[in-house]
Amino acid sequence: MADQISIESVIFSNNVVEPGELLTCNITVKNTGSTILTNLKYAYYTVNGGNPIQLTFPSYLTPGSTTSKSFVLDTQNTGTITVCAYSNFP
Repeated sequence: MADQISIESVIFSNNVVEPGELLTCNITVKNTGSTILTNLKYAYYTVNGGNPIQLTFPSYLTPGSTTSKSFVLDTQNTGTITVCAYSNFP
């Protein structure tokens, strides 16, 4: 099996927030390949279809292991916030 990484989960601290509140998002990735992955810079997220933001994880991830990264979104605007997480492994 080649080197692979997958998005396992995207979890928010709250499902409903008021404008101006901070919202924590936690993204978990998994090494689904058979080799140790290094320099994990293959996961991204976008907010409301904006520019991709790269997530940098710990320096290595062994096969079958998962790791998570959290970030905070500022909900200044009203309405729905759409977060899309994806991997782009070369």
